[in-house]
Amino acid sequence: MKDKQITLEIQRFNKDTDPKPHFKNYKIKITGGETVLDTLIKIKETIDGTLTFRRSCRSAICGSCAVRINGKAMLACNTQAKDILPKNGVIVIEPLKHFNLIKDLVVDLEPFIENLKKAKPWLVKDFSKIPESGEFRVNYSDDFNTLTKISQCTLCAVCHSDCMVLDKDSSFLSPASIVKSYRFILDARDATRDARIHELRELGILKCEKPSECVVECPKGFSESKDVVEKVKKLVQQG
Repeated sequence: MKDKQITLEIQRFNKDTDPKPHFKNYKIKITGGETVLDTLIKIKETIDGTLTFRRSCRSAICGSCAVRINGKAMLACNTQAKDILPKNGVIVIEPLKHFNLIKDLVVDLEPFIENLKKAKPWLVKDFSKIPESGEFRVNYSDDFNTLTKISQCTLCAVCHSDCMVLDKDSSFLSPASIVKSYRFILDARDATRDARIHELRELGILKCEKPSECVVECPKGFSESKDVVEKVKKLVQQG
């Protein structure tokens, strides 16, 4: 690919100077291998040092660089600029939805973390039922495969941003919280399976009425709707 000039239309906001968010355009050249994060870094280093965004590993491991690109939440470090470049040559970058804005592309993730805590994403042991020596508690292959997928979650909040239920009801439990709860529902070592299922009902999982229509695309290729939400809803309805 020859050098190509593109435009990044980036949402900017500084609470100290701006009454509301606005967009600013930046023109840069790409050679073909740059990620969206690379373009943001280039703008910050060579054009506008005030541009603010999160980033860390640059390898789709930490999840910190999640933003909306052309209206879709994704990891900036895992997205090739040339692959999502519209015909008009303008890439629109915005902060994640369903979060309070701190500055530019940085949002306040604290409510997301607090929501996650409601799902109790940790193992609860029943020490009155210690396995006999030599006894092992194992998960069946299907459950193990799902557990393996869930373990790749980086808590990037892409699913939270693109969740259609949250578009209508801000009190809905985050998809990431449902996924983390399901991880321990499947774990044979956990002593609170039934309680977790009951809590998910209380936390409003049934508000997700049509998981088959979910538009979330997890950066790790995990389907929250197919692999988790539909299965959890069945467990809740059975209970």
